[in-house]
Amino acid sequence: MDKIIISNFQFTAIVIMFMLTMSLVLTLFRRVRLQNVLNRSRWLLALGTGTLFLQFLLQYTLHLRDMGNVQALMLNLLLISPSAWFMSLALLYLQKCGKLKTIEWCEGGVVWLIIIIMLVIATTDDGEPFFCDTPAVRMAERISAIIFFLSRCHYTYIQYTQLRRTQRSLDNYYDYDTSDKLRWMSLSIIWMVIMSVTVPIAIICPNRFLFLYGFFAIAGLCYFVMSFRDYAISRHAIQVMEAQQNAENAGMDDEEEFCPEILTEEEKQRTERAISEWIDRGGHLRAGVTMSTVASELRISQITLRNWFHETGYKSYPEWIQSIRVNHAKKLMNEHPNYTIETIAEQCGFSSRNYFQTIFKKHEGMTPIQYFSRINR
Repeated sequence: MDKIIISNFQFTAIVIMFMLTMSLVLTLFRRVRLQNVLNRSRWLLALGTGTLFLQFLLQYTLHLRDMGNVQALMLNLLLISPSAWFMSLALLYLQKCGKLKTIEWCEGGVVWLIIIIMLVIATTDDGEPFFCDTPAVRMAERISAIIFFLSRCHYTYIQYTQLRRTQRSLDNYYDYDTSDKLRWMSLSIIWMVIMSVTVPIAIICPNRFLFLYGFFAIAGLCYFVMSFRDYAISRHAIQVMEAQQNAENAGMDDEEEFCPEILTEEEKQRTERAISEWIDRGGHLRAGVTMSTVASELRISQITLRNWFHETGYKSYPEWIQSIRVNHAKKLMNEHPNYTIETIAEQCGFSSRNYFQTIFKKHEGMTPIQYFSRINR
């Protein structure tokens, strides 16, 4: 019964991997500014899913699971290693808009080559058939699994570092919460980490547990691929790229965490005076105003503005502009109790009623309706 379950699962996985690969191959991204990056990323991701298709196909046709754990693990190391490499490159290429370092391109390939050499030497050294279970093969598999794991840790570190940099770029560019734009990347990185750690272990587990594990693995991969496609065809990819380019042009695209500089008293007074005048003109009441636009209208650099945020206790640009918009909303509520929530939101630069309610509750600890009720008692 367990063998039938695994066999059916492998066949299902073959079909799913084929469908995911074809969905990536047949998708054409036509956004001019990101066309090359998106298309190259999806081809890399298609190579990853295609390699998994081959892995499940060989497992199914050769019945390696029936031979033993060693044989199945050997095939996993030979094919999952390049698959993970291609997927990591796809995500990194997208994160960095194609600006990958040589080591980022080559590391996974070098690890794959080392694994191939070690397994081939181990299997031919004793003169046994390639998929034969020998002590040398088992030792080679253990060492290969450790090398694979260390490589995955390094790729994860690079991906996570780039994710944080990109999120900082978004936080210091747009006037609203942007965490939803990159949430799929964060979850995909977590999924890849779990897979990297558990793949060598899962293969030795009982068939029924392996079936549940495989279901989780395939569900995560489907999420990764579908989220990648949704991200690519949405405006999020363009918005992220604009924020990254702005950070690079403004000199805020450093590898290290931003270290604020202390403004001189003259710089601080000049900045506060410019901000006060900008607020008096209603500059903060326009929806969708970016940090670069604010700095340009204030006639100061973005770095100066960012330093001012830190000196005045604001963590980011959105936190600052949301704060002054909420203060203006409270002023309108007190002066015009007959205004609707939609009117208040629109006049204060919030993109929607729901977003206004979320930000207002975050800053005031109550909803706009509750605030209205309190001032009208």
